[in-house]
Amino acid sequence: TTCNTDADCGDPSCGPCFGAGFGFPGVCMGASGGDSCSAADYAKPDVEIADLTAPGHTDALVKSIQSKKPETNTPTAPALQGAVDHAREWAQKNPGHVVVALLATDGDPTECDPQDIPAIAQIAAAGANGNPKVLTFVIGVGSSLSNMNQLAQAGGTQSAFLCDTGQDVNQQFLAALTAIRGAALGCTYKIPVPQKGTPDYDKVNVQYTPGNGDKAQLFPNVGNAAQCPAGGDGWFYDDPQNPKQITLCDATCQKVQKDDKGQVDVLLGCETVVK
Repeated sequence: TTCNTDADCGDPSCGPCFGAGFGFPGVCMGASGGDSCSAADYAKPDVEIADLTAPGHTDALVKSIQSKKPETNTPTAPALQGAVDHAREWAQKNPGHVVVALLATDGDPTECDPQDIPAIAQIAAAGANGNPKVLTFVIGVGSSLSNMNQLAQAGGTQSAFLCDTGQDVNQQFLAALTAIRGAALGCTYKIPVPQKGTPDYDKVNVQYTPGNGDKAQLFPNVGNAAQCPAGGDGWFYDDPQNPKQITLCDATCQKVQKDDKGQVDVLLGCETVVK
């Protein structure tokens, strides 16, 4: 809507009037600077989550990305909340998959409340501590690395991936996506199905073979996430009564992820080693 003064914008939420003067009209920008501050708007994906091999899906993603360009402000809080909300909704409908939120940012929110990083970090923390769990990974550019790291840490992913705009950003972004995919999947495993019958969940073990050649070891089942030892090894079922997935305890997960040559196997047939 064109305007000459803020009053021309009518409802205060449609103002202020931007760019008017010297005989030319301005534009009613809206109180948020032109962007929605509703998390529900950001929870509606332009292209729905799907397998990249699905017919036409890759083309749809490329077309969507190419049609967008940053030209307004930075509504970080509702954008992150919407992403986490949709990721959780999709995960609930697709329990066999691990779903994460990925925030690409310069770490400097400029509109929509809250705008302070500690408050926005609480959105990421709620996702990481929810059920199903939705971790937030952060890929960033710019100098506000501390802000980006706070969001990543709250989202359960330790630190942000920073792209240096003085180098090949495309290659750095691709490398970050590859690392994120491995980190997201590295600690959650589907339970294999035997050739005949159904799995005996009392005869499932998780074996870790270190990449340095050390002897393989069995991680014990600890019952549930609350029973995970602070510095020891363990794993648990997502639902002990109706298991679908195996998840490593945090300390065990970190050990496995640091060993890029190590191997984790889910074994059937022998009595489960328990803590």
